[in-house]
Amino acid sequence: MKARFVEVPEAVQNTLEVAEKCNLEIEFNKPALPTFQPPEHFTREGYLRQLLCEGLQRRYTIRARAEGKAFIVDGIEDPSRLPTLSRNQDAVGAAIQVVPRPLGPRTRRNRENRVSFPTF
Repeated sequence: MKARFVEVPEAVQNTLEVAEKCNLEIEFNKPALPTFQPPEHFTREGYLRQLLCEGLQRRYTIRARAEGKAFIVDGIEDPSRLPTLSRNQDAVGAAIQVVPRPLGPRTRRNRENRVSFPTF
């Protein structure tokens, strides 16, 4: 270490002094979460719900309000800002797409009426 800091020999000594002054104890068997106090008239959950409503308005132009554990959507100002999936990415569309395949005996009737669905 001293070889790397030849130009600044006091750096190694200062590093040792700082390390000796540090008193760090880490308890690994319990979570170390910061304590957060929401504003006066909010509970923790209520304040989080309020922030979510504000974020929906800011990002997606969705006017929503939190009532209890539900969100009530009052309106959408610009629907073009809502997230959408392209046709290739639409998993629901792919799941309900009917792929006709004959099942059972190869008769004309079975080929027309019986279909199978793609598996994922």
